[in-house]
Amino acid sequence: MLRPWILLSVRAPTGCNSDELALTPNPSPAGRGVGGEGQTSIGCVILNNCRWRLKPHLGGNIHACYSGISAAPLKREQRRAAQLSRACLLALALTAGSADAQNACDPLTYGAVPDGVTDNTGAIQAAVDNCAAAGGGFVTFSGGIFLTGPFTLKSHVKLQVNAGATILATLDQSRYMPSYIGTRPAANSAVILAMDATDVGIVGNGTIDGQGGVTPPGVGAKSWWDLARTATFPYPAVPFAPSSNGLPRPWLVEFWNTTNVTVQGVQLQNSPMWHLGLRYVTDAMINGITITAPSNSPNTDGIDVVSSNVVTIMNVNISNGDDEVAIKSGLPPQYQDPHADPMPQAATQNIKVYGATFSGGHGVSVGSEAVNGANNIFLANINMSGTSNGFRIKTGRDRGSQIHDIIVQNVTMTGVTQPIVLNSYYPASSPRLVAPTRRSQSSRQRRSCTTSRFRT
Repeated sequence: MLRPWILLSVRAPTGCNSDELALTPNPSPAGRGVGGEGQTSIGCVILNNCRWRLKPHLGGNIHACYSGISAAPLKREQRRAAQLSRACLLALALTAGSADAQNACDPLTYGAVPDGVTDNTGAIQAAVDNCAAAGGGFVTFSGGIFLTGPFTLKSHVKLQVNAGATILATLDQSRYMPSYIGTRPAANSAVILAMDATDVGIVGNGTIDGQGGVTPPGVGAKSWWDLARTATFPYPAVPFAPSSNGLPRPWLVEFWNTTNVTVQGVQLQNSPMWHLGLRYVTDAMINGITITAPSNSPNTDGIDVVSSNVVTIMNVNISNGDDEVAIKSGLPPQYQDPHADPMPQAATQNIKVYGATFSGGHGVSVGSEAVNGANNIFLANINMSGTSNGFRIKTGRDRGSQIHDIIVQNVTMTGVTQPIVLNSYYPASSPRLVAPTRRSQSSRQRRSCTTSRFRT
């Protein structure tokens, strides 16, 4: 039976900041609540910007407090981030009182062993499935290394990866399918996939590691990155992909056809290819995450926004081997699977990126895959250091469209090779084209683009 929880007081419990709100349950029949004097905390984690403490009283109920959001340059997004934090408190209040509800979402309940050796794929998927069946919640990774193959998130379920916990991708490459912008995802085309879902995400201060540069055991084996470096074109697994894509490999995290997505606080690192893919997503908040991969790691994009609407990327720190942020909207039919249904056609629009730090990669790009257009893009308060490009609009002549209403302002670039790049003939070979494509209606057309207050 879930215990009802209400917000009773505005005070600072032990270990919380002075501006945080204490969450306590309705009084018990004896008139006692969880927030009483003399109770000792037994743990503290960050939950989607909610700091909460476990209390031993009444079987380990939860004493929670709301932690304010760091200053953001846009008040609207600041308010939304605060609303997300309050929402996670409400979700916690509705579920925390039941030990059964907590256990249903705990991978340890299903036999997970966070030793970096045991394959926990089945246990993690069972935790996600049962958590979803119970109405949703947080699948928590409290500490240790959880080795896993690909698994799938479900609606109303978020992963909470606490500081000291790592989700580690298996090196068994036979467990994966390649990801590619011109095809729909498969259940094993990303280490973590959410597909056709709502109210999903990943929060916490832990790590998700794709091991893209680690060589698997076995004679002649190569890491994902070495496979890409030595690949020949066309690519046998995806023969219709253009050379500009690079060898298709699994992505680290993908959200496909999802709504209400939150990714906050976590570190994503060493993906086989793209780190975070948002395809056909509506209403996403990406806040305070870190993405890292070596600058020479091939095609390790940080965040790719594809045919999505209303996406905010704020307070991120990205250092990688390709675009830190790429804004795309798909490829024309000749680069899609001829045996599958055509990909959905949707522009990417209403994208905001601000308060970001980028280094070592290729900067911010619109394109090159933008056949369905991109508009209403706002980039501000960004620091770039040592990237090959700053802000870039790029395309091949076979994949452009209407690109308009872009504002870029308050950008500082240090050691950036090409601060601003507009490229309407981005080099790319098609396995079906012998000669270069002439300019056509799909060639990119740019208008209403504004840049201001650049420092290089």
